[in-house]
Amino acid sequence: MPQDPLTDPIAEPVSAALEYNVARLKQALRAGQNKDVTVRRVCCAGFSVALVFLDGMAGAAQINQHILRPLLRAQEDPQPSSARAAYLADSVLSSASLSQCDSLDEAMRAVLDGDTVLFCEGCPQALLVETKGFAKRGVEQPINEATVSGP
Repeated sequence: MPQDPLTDPIAEPVSAALEYNVARLKQALRAGQNKDVTVRRVCCAGFSVALVFLDGMAGAAQINQHILRPLLRAQEDPQPSSARAAYLADSVLSSASLSQCDSLDEAMRAVLDGDTVLFCEGCPQALLVETKGFAKRGVEQPINEATVSGP
């Protein structure tokens, strides 16, 4: 059983086996205890992909609009399976901030930051798509916490 995900890195490269990558990430993030870990599998352009993100930290509207919708409309690509991540990044996904990664530790840290990780079957790289969508509180004085000063 892994310790704290931030101090116990997954010192492995991303595998070409989709299910292995998903299983390792779920194990590191303790998906059995942590119900916020979400895995969404989709068939796109003739191959399988899996999205991994934390519900409540990643923006559902961004995932639907910039990842899922383009994936479901993707045309089949004649490139070899090892180039699938590059094909999706260059020709399919519409997110402004996206990068490739080669290590499972980097993928796990991206998920913990509120981003979405996309694994492709047969491809030894993962895509990190910025989907941070958690609520932020402003810095102004809270209305319901006013204090009364004086004697």
